[in-house]
Amino acid sequence: MKRLRTSSYTLTWILIGVVTLGIALSITLTPDTRWMAWHLSRLGEGKSLAAAIFNFTFVSAALILVKLATRIMFEISTEGAHRLRTIFFGVAVCWLGVGSFPFDQFPVIHNVFGYGQFLLIGYMMLRLRHICNCFSERTYTVGVSVAIVTALLLALFHLTHFTTLLVVEIIGQLGVYGWLIAMAEDLRAG
Repeated sequence: MKRLRTSSYTLTWILIGVVTLGIALSITLTPDTRWMAWHLSRLGEGKSLAAAIFNFTFVSAALILVKLATRIMFEISTEGAHRLRTIFFGVAVCWLGVGSFPFDQFPVIHNVFGYGQFLLIGYMMLRLRHICNCFSERTYTVGVSVAIVTALLLALFHLTHFTTLLVVEIIGQLGVYGWLIAMAEDLRAG
């Protein structure tokens, strides 16, 4: 019997769905509304059901990302496929760290993983054309645009506090969603 393989397109939507649903449930169930003035990671603090859902979401998302990265590697079969998969694996490790080391108990470790995933994803977005040249111009443009906008917002947050880290995270997350969807659509059309 032939085993059906889930495409990168489907895995991308599963990843987006799991992360969005997990964060939405955590937001809905959290007894602490102070997270809105801080950052998403505050949802993972404490011993509440909301915190458990938030942290479990990131661990689950990391596992899905590993599967997605492996699937992408098989679908593109170019020289940069292994490098791309390795960077995605690094992001998955960071997501495991974010979910396993809540900010209230392990602020330094949590931040290393949180900023680590930001740097790895930003690197991929900026260098995707050089890592793997099989994606459309649209995908490269989306990635570069998202990386630049998110980096500027993060720099402005740290320098001027003109907005909250939460706003930067949400804009960055939506941008990553768009970039992953663009990659998945390229591979599906492929």
